[in-house]
Parts: sequence; structure tokens; C-alpha cells
Amino acid sequence: MTQVWIGCSETLESKDLITRYLDPYFTRVDLEGEIPENPQALLETEFGAGEIDPGTFEVYDRTHYPNDVFDAELFAQKVPFSDAFPGLQAAVSDKTTLMFFVTTPNAPLKRSDEDIRITDVLDVTFDWDKPR
Repeated sequence: MTQVWIGCSETLESKDLITRYLDPYFTRVDLEGEIPENPQALLETEFGAGEIDPGTFEVYDRTHYPNDVFDAELFAQKVPFSDAFPGLQAAVSDKTTLMFFVTTPNAPLKRSDEDIRITDVLDVTFDWDKPR
């Protein structure tokens, strides 16, 4: 079993979530100014996730699914594990801009800030053969 944090945002686009919270080295092409010498991912520094490596997270942005209902059911169809997400199901609304998961062995130090909310912390078994 692998622990995952599941979350959502009503304010961020996927590139902003990734560069600020997950992988600060995934820089935007239109980034203005200089990149900090040692950028830090907010899920690591503020939420306590520990080191986040590429491939340990996925982000589902509403703009990538214009013809689908953007809800916890869509998330369940896209993720490589089969579980219930009661917190995400309750949190997702018409204002939700993205949903995500990240693997981490740690418990979150906090569950939200002004831009994201951790809705569920679950132990899951990955099934990479699951149709998505």
C-alpha cells in the first residue's frame, strides 16, 4: 500500500500548482524574473509531504476535460487506483479548477491554505493496468 494525498483547488491552474506546490523545477515558459537558486515545493515545506519526485503525482485540470463533468467520479476514472474519495467528493464544485494526488509517507501538517485543500489521505494500491 502507498499513501496518497488527494486535493483540489479553486484558484490555480495545473502549471501553477506544479511549480509552486509539487515540482518547482518544472518552470513555466513565460516565467518572469529569475528562478530562485533553491526553489522549494510548498507541499514539502508547508504541508510536510517530504521530498516529491517527478512521477509521484498527477494533476487533472478542468481545462483538459472540457466535455466531461469535472467531479470526483472523473477523478476516480483517471487515477491509477480504485478507492472512494469522500473528502474530494464533498469539496469539488463548479469552482474547482483542478484535482490532484501525490504519494507521500507523511501525514499532512496542515490540510489547506489560500489555494489548495488536501481532502483525503488514503492508503492505496496502484493498478497501472486500470483503464483510464
